[in-house]
Amino acid sequence: MTCTDKRAGVKAAVTALLALLLLCMTGCAGRTKARTVVPGERGDALADVTETESGKPCRTESDGGGKSETLYGDWYGWWRMYDTSGDWAHMYGYWWDCCAEIGEDGTMLIWDEDMPKDYFLAEAELRINGRSLSCFGGTILDRELTSKSWDMTLTEDDCGTMLTISGRYKAVGSGGFSYEMYLRPWGSLWPDEEDRLPYYYEDWYLPLIESGEEMPDVLGPENADTGE
Repeated sequence: MTCTDKRAGVKAAVTALLALLLLCMTGCAGRTKARTVVPGERGDALADVTETESGKPCRTESDGGGKSETLYGDWYGWWRMYDTSGDWAHMYGYWWDCCAEIGEDGTMLIWDEDMPKDYFLAEAELRINGRSLSCFGGTILDRELTSKSWDMTLTEDDCGTMLTISGRYKAVGSGGFSYEMYLRPWGSLWPDEEDRLPYYYEDWYLPLIESGEEMPDVLGPENADTGE
């Protein structure tokens, strides 16, 4: 492939991405269902989500939950916007289910309901050392990621491993938004707290993992393979 071909491919991908962004700004699938997490300061919101309360067992019949022995592989969860402003002010509280893939080379790809794997939400370059990880580059939407862009936190609870990513998107135009992503390894079960579950957890995710299916590239029951 020549440099010209590569530039043409990148230009086409950016054009498609901007089209998806425009669609999202005017009315996408993101939902404003009330959650127990109240948008506010990043630390307060993070603590509220990752803290497992007593009496809220993991949705599993076995002990140990989904503790991940490796950080590489597939992840599933949800992400949300808060502290929105400017052109993004009307999307306060919007949230989406999302999938992620961490490759052996340390590249992390994240996509959601509106931005499928081919037109991903984010692509990050990670440094992984045992059970710690950090981002040192990449993109989210149309903005570059740096070593200071993401706070990445791993926590363990009765259900296993949760990865939380938080950051701030500053738009090219007016305003921006803060965001948080909550991910567990594909195949993990989640705490029995409805307001903290991904939207498609019951109707799409559980049937897939119970049948031993791998994580698909397109998210949501409307995109499930019917076998026809």
